Amino acid sequence: MSYLLASSRRHQSGKVLTPKPLDPLAEARALPKPHGTTAKAINARLLTNLAAHDGEAALATLLRCAWEVEPVQQMLAAWLPCLVALETLEQARALPAEAPQLREFIANSLRAQLARPVAGGEPLWIVPSAKPDEHLAWMLATVLSQRGRQARPWLWDRLPVDRPFITVGKRFNARAHNRPDCKGHYTLVARNGDLGITGLFRGAREHDAIRRLRERAGSWRPDWTSQL
Repeated sequence: MSYLLASSRRHQSGKVLTPKPLDPLAEARALPKPHGTTAKAINARLLTNLAAHDGEAALATLLRCAWEVEPVQQMLAAWLPCLVALETLEQARALPAEAPQLREFIANSLRAQLARPVAGGEPLWIVPSAKPDEHLAWMLATVLSQRGRQARPWLWDRLPVDRPFITVGKRFNARAHNRPDCKGHYTLVARNGDLGITGLFRGAREHDAIRRLRERAGSWRPDWTSQL
């Protein structure tokens, strides 16, 4: 048996095969690509910077994105792939030292996009699960607003009263947020049937199917005021 196992690890040439290391940026690379030559070039440059753990170069690339890419394309060009890459690099314990600056730069850019009154009533409020998740609240609010559902981050300690909200973060804070006004929870990356921000870019059919499963499981409360 040991001989068979040893043989199975050898190539036909007789060389011992070693497994390829997992790519920590695989999920970021798998995201849909932006439209436009400049946006695609910045996306590729950013992923190269992060693969090399060059946080300073990544920050410079984010700045180029803010200057050179149309706001509607910035999300897929840089903001979303950068945050997804940072999350997976953090899990791999390979986070660049400039990660806080990268996240803050993205949050500031998204704040600028949402710095206007909400037309036609009150927005859907996005509550971060914890203080470190505030940049995700800005991102989810921007994505939903770009898709026609006006949303804004809720950044105050006291939760909205008699107003629907959803939460976003690495994990759902049931102790603080499990109440009737909370309609559900998002993570950054859609994994294992969870609703994630990245799932919003995979097509409405898949997103709606996951949401229906969550509704049946009781982890998402349907409400006509919070249609996504």
